[in-house]
Amino acid sequence: MTKVVIVGSGPSAVHCALSALEQGASVTVVDVGTAPPDPVQPGTPFDDLKDKLEDPVAYFLGEQGQGVVYPDGAGSYYGHPPSKQYVFDVPPSFTPRLHAMEPVFSFARGGLAGAWTAGSYLWTDADLQGFPFDLTSLQPFYQTIATRIGLSGEDDDLSPYLPLTVPHQPAQELDPHSASLLDRYQAKRSRLHRDGFFLGRSRVATLSRPLGDRSECTNLGRCLWGCPIGALYHPAVTLADCHRHDGFRYLPGHYVTHVDIDTRGTVAAAVATNLQDGTATRIEGDTFVLAAGALNSSKIYLESWHR
Repeated sequence: MTKVVIVGSGPSAVHCALSALEQGASVTVVDVGTAPPDPVQPGTPFDDLKDKLEDPVAYFLGEQGQGVVYPDGAGSYYGHPPSKQYVFDVPPSFTPRLHAMEPVFSFARGGLAGAWTAGSYLWTDADLQGFPFDLTSLQPFYQTIATRIGLSGEDDDLSPYLPLTVPHQPAQELDPHSASLLDRYQAKRSRLHRDGFFLGRSRVATLSRPLGDRSECTNLGRCLWGCPIGALYHPAVTLADCHRHDGFRYLPGHYVTHVDIDTRGTVAAAVATNLQDGTATRIEGDTFVLAAGALNSSKIYLESWHR
């Protein structure tokens, strides 16, 4: 049985893991894996939380107002609610040196997908120019992922640019503002097309119909704080599917620093620091996948060759 070792637990990692498990491999996912907080009152709409929570200010803005982006020149343009802080927390041993850039790192269970807005768009042949594969060769894999995560959308004026060539559920119910905007667009559609303007529905990984153990979106209005009912896809959904396989092992709390490379130039093991006791752990395998994000994966790769 092939032993696959995967570093990270973001979308690429968990879908790689599940595909390998379905093909009969044993899979170990090594991850820092900072876990999200438990959902607060999962069935309560956004507006009702203001009255039902004991301390709504702390939930929405944070104990020290850390969820507020203040209007000054030094702060970040990107803010997030306190419930999403786990996505951006880094291990104490991780100390990047920055100059003229502000990269975003995530060591969370599910990676940066814990803070995404569910937009899911297929690449086109134009996007893939220069790559050794085209859209046709990717299509079977798009089909698999779309079936797993649950996409919703509508065949509309955006289809030539954002095609819906994979399984999808009906589009989400529109809020009154969006419905009014789309109605006005339809009334001026021909003129807007002449000007090169096209409008349509988002293609999102949010359920409009139940899928497996997940329920459909009920318009709670809590997407930014984290969908409490699982309608908006999170890699934890696929991680749970991996746990249903006997050959799967998940190792959270481990920070991979490098891989060991033998004299043949072959990777023999991933080396990780146990964040609880500081000990080093070697995770051996036959196939190794770096899926810890572009910057973190690059760091592991370069550190490995440097050693």
